[in-house]
Amino acid sequence: MGKPALDIELDDVTGEWHVDGMPMILVPRHFLVNNHIGAELALGRDAYARHLYCAGYKSAWHWCEMHSSTDALVLVNLLSRGYLRRHR
Repeated sequence: MGKPALDIELDDVTGEWHVDGMPMILVPRHFLVNNHIGAELALGRDAYARHLYCAGYKSAWHWCEMHSSTDALVLVNLLSRGYLRRHR
């Protein structure tokens, strides 16, 4: 598996990282997945799963809407050919 093809822009004023114009946060994996210290333990497995699903869905939709105005692909094709291909 190769490295992801993502350009990360750094805002010199705020220090925020951006990918495709969207602000990003880099956190250690254990923050999200380790049961003994992570968010799953705090929220419970079902609530945590719902939270991740909703956040991921909303994020993917936002990304597609943002790029649909500049790309010639239809929104659904943009999702399958653009977002999902890059974020496997």
